[in-house]
Order: sequence, then C-alpha cells, then structure tokens
Amino acid sequence: MRNTPVRILAIDDEAAFVTLLRLNLEKTGHYEVRTESDPLRWREAIATFHPHLLILDMIMPGMDGRQILEELRRSPETQRLPVIVLTAILQNVEPD
Repeated sequence: MRNTPVRILAIDDEAAFVTLLRLNLEKTGHYEVRTESDPLRWREAIATFHPHLLILDMIMPGMDGRQILEELRRSPETQRLPVIVLTAILQNVEPD
C-alpha cells in the first residue's frame, strides 16, 4: 500500500472544473492534485510538481491538449507519464 498520495496534475482552461475535480479527489485522502488553467504553463507544472498522472483537456486556447500530449511523448522524461484525456465536446445529434 502507498504511504504517500498519488500526485495528479489536471490541466484544463475551465478553472471551476479543475477546482471541483481537485476538491473531490483530495477529499479521498489518496491524491494530491495540482491544477493548471493556463495550458502554456504545463511544462513548469510538470517540472515542479512531478505528477504520477496527468488529466488533460483537449480543447483549450493557446495550446490544445493534442499539442501537449505530442510534446510529452517526445520527451524521455515524460513519455511514459499516464494521461487521462478528459474533454467535453458538445454536438447536436439529429435523430434518424
């Protein structure tokens, strides 16, 4: 059993969403969560927080999640970092 909390970095431009995510995960006592609402600050967040897991939004201004993921996979330091892609794409679907 792990004695220290799992460190999770959540990157999403919706600050209210990542705050809610952080509060719910930390309430369990098993996770330490850092949130970042500015996708351009992801490198600094990873370098200083050293997450065990990344939760990543795909659609963000400035730099989207796909670009971040591509850079993560090119770097030997982060290429094996587990990533959960969490995004909301709203689309009207017409019934058949």
